Amino acid sequence: MKRIFKLFFGKFLSFGIILILLSSILEICCGEYFAGHVISNCLSTIGVALLLGSIFDFSKNTDEFISFISNIIKRTMITKDFLESLTDEEKKNVLEMVVVPNNFQLEQYSSINNYYRKSIDSFIDLGNRPFKTNITINIIAKMENDRVVCEGNVSYRRYKVGDKYEPIETTFQKSECQMINNYILLPDGTRFDLKENDIKDCDSDVLQKEKKCKKFLTVIPDEFNKYPYITLCRQIKEVGYDHWTVFNWTSLTPCDGLNFELYCMDGLNIKEHKVFDNSKLYEINLNEKKDRINIISNSWLNEYTGFSLTISKTEDTCN
Repeated sequence: MKRIFKLFFGKFLSFGIILILLSSILEICCGEYFAGHVISNCLSTIGVALLLGSIFDFSKNTDEFISFISNIIKRTMITKDFLESLTDEEKKNVLEMVVVPNNFQLEQYSSINNYYRKSIDSFIDLGNRPFKTNITINIIAKMENDRVVCEGNVSYRRYKVGDKYEPIETTFQKSECQMINNYILLPDGTRFDLKENDIKDCDSDVLQKEKKCKKFLTVIPDEFNKYPYITLCRQIKEVGYDHWTVFNWTSLTPCDGLNFELYCMDGLNIKEHKVFDNSKLYEINLNEKKDRINIISNSWLNEYTGFSLTISKTEDTCN
């Protein structure tokens, strides 16, 4: 900045300003005389020439000039006020200019631009999607009526989208599965049991008609929209087969923090477990007897990620 200041306010600029001032003084004092008027105009012309010359001399130093102007523009463009004034479409256009595939990727596959645009659309839509935190899942696998049953509790904290709570989808793989004892804990600790008309069974789903899955839609009453968050608690029951089952958990929304524990009874064991995500985001502890597993994550997890466990009463894994 000091260098630019010295380049601009050099000797030519100083002489030009001095000559212009002298011409003004001479015009005031001796302007009525012809000689004084001529000398005043000459000094003014030379002063203006020197002034313009100093400007051109400064402009020819393009590196310093461009850097100076560029820094001003950058400071203006990245301010919070400027970015907040952009519409969603304008923000998307900015991201499309910044987040672009490199030349090597484009040479390999030209349509990779579509993948980048899809990712940008997902980023822009983050503010319109619900998320949850503090997920706790405790499950017991046991034998009941000669079938493997997984039963336990699920709780997590839910947040609003905009000014209201979106309905919550819960999907089971088998139509015999159940969701019972569904209630909400408010921030002050008050419990509110969800009534039957607050839980809508989505039986219009094609898979549900084929008895291949069961989906519930939990509607949060509008009276709870005044709270910044709520804690949803529920008891679930999944029915498997005569000596084995597969327990799956998938988050339909982004989530922060997960603590899952499954304990086997009645001679059942955990034969296989698989995480459908980056394994580095999870800590998995399976005991030697393989009848207890704990899956913990302290990271943000993307939607549609989760894990699967095969539980069986036999030594070999069932397929």
